[in-house]
Amino acid sequence: MEKKLEIILAKMQKICAKNEHYTFEIQKKLSNFEINSDEISEIIEVLTKEKFLDDQRFANAFAIDKLKFNYWGKKKIAFELKMKKIDNFFIQNALNSLDEEKYCEVLENELRKKLKSLKTSNLREIKMKLFSFAQTRGFESDIISKVLGKIFAKNE
Repeated sequence: MEKKLEIILAKMQKICAKNEHYTFEIQKKLSNFEINSDEISEIIEVLTKEKFLDDQRFANAFAIDKLKFNYWGKKKIAFELKMKKIDNFFIQNALNSLDEEKYCEVLENELRKKLKSLKTSNLREIKMKLFSFAQTRGFESDIISKVLGKIFAKNE
């Protein structure tokens, strides 16, 4: 590998060592350097081989973080990962790795918080608003229904 590429590789290794990154992001960063697509591919290959870059690891960390800190559902997480050009196989693995109990717990907590802020007493309207709220967060209809059933079974 020529000296120029070694310098660029070292910069990318430093970037990848600090935080999780994904292939398409690093490709974009590399396109800012005056190197051709074969050289970009070569650097990506080295980063991947040396475990500086791993799209599965990125997808897993992204899914866990978005559930834990942003309270996103699987649909929204999947959409965002697709926007980052992460392979569907990695996306599905990341979503499947989420703890189902924790997933439902996050949704329940968010729905209970939202419930406190609603200004209506009409039960049907409350359920519709909560359902809609959860959908905008990317949660699946069947999970929303299950959690709403749990919330309102205790309150009725």
